[in-house]
Amino acid sequence: MKIKQQIINMLTVISLILISVNTSFAAELTHQQAQEIKSEIKQLVDDYGYYRDILQPEGHANVFAEDGKFMFRGEVYQGREAIAKRIEEHETTGLSMHMMSSSHVDIIDANNATGVHYAAVYSVTPEQPLEEGEIFPVNGPNVIGKYIDKYVLTSEGWKISERQFTRVFSTTE
Repeated sequence: MKIKQQIINMLTVISLILISVNTSFAAELTHQQAQEIKSEIKQLVDDYGYYRDILQPEGHANVFAEDGKFMFRGEVYQGREAIAKRIEEHETTGLSMHMMSSSHVDIIDANNATGVHYAAVYSVTPEQPLEEGEIFPVNGPNVIGKYIDKYVLTSEGWKISERQFTRVFSTTE
């Protein structure tokens, strides 16, 4: 029992040290530096939805780190090649729009951050191709959920190192 308590005490001390290290880093950032990091990350999130919606595999995959991981509906896509292939194999007659909204980003240290971003995703597969300018009626988003992310600073700038989509509301199964 005494050893167990000592281990718990040691883990508590280590946790407090890690928290103070992360807090001291955040305190060292100027407001402008923190805003620039958050702005770069928000652009990644917007680019993710944009390239996904126009079915552009390379642009979509490049928002991820080289070894980035995307988890969706129980599937794991690891690395840019696998992430791009997911888009390449997608139904090309369908239309989708990722409506990104509320975002929250926490800067962990100089090279790492985390974030949560809400999204409403609309998608349809018309029976025949739409004419330019034609509007397709929908009853609402297919799914509303949140992306839970980890980011890493790379030689290419900030990238998503891990992204998981969690469904919260859905009009489909």
